[in-house]
Amino acid sequence: MKENKKILIAGGTIVIINILIVFLLILPTHKQIRADLEKFLEEKKALATITQELSDFKDFETKADLYLSDLGRMYGLITDQVFIDKELPINFITFLEEEAQKNGLSLKVTPILAPKEENALFNSINFQLNIEGQFPALLEFIKRTEHWQWLVETKLLSIAKNEKEGYIAANILIKAYVRE
Repeated sequence: MKENKKILIAGGTIVIINILIVFLLILPTHKQIRADLEKFLEEKKALATITQELSDFKDFETKADLYLSDLGRMYGLITDQVFIDKELPINFITFLEEEAQKNGLSLKVTPILAPKEENALFNSINFQLNIEGQFPALLEFIKRTEHWQWLVETKLLSIAKNEKEGYIAANILIKAYVRE
């Protein structure tokens, strides 16, 4: 029995030592390896992102001239379509007259040079519009002004009943932005 006891004690000691080795050495090492692996994968993902951004930047850099020419062309199109020519606002005035005529309105347009405002991003020119006609036609004309291709701002609008039956008179001050 003594030998059985010795074998049981030796076996129990070996089992306890193996359990201690697993809990004290292998599990902490495994946890540290797992944490290091997660950190490595995050850094690898960050490196891949940076590499992609660098590649995109180099691609952008090689195509910068193309982008600049396209942006210049778009800027030219936008300024031609949105801003009024300060020296020759005839296209804008013609447009106003045509819109008034379509609606059966009588229109007188007077350009007014406005002093440049401080901190203004763009120069502007004001137009005084004196309009006479039927109210629904005037309303349609005003609605149309909201959808013009030009960059304009209505500064003042006054409407009064005229002596003529069914006619009204309106004065509109429009601030139109101009290109130099």
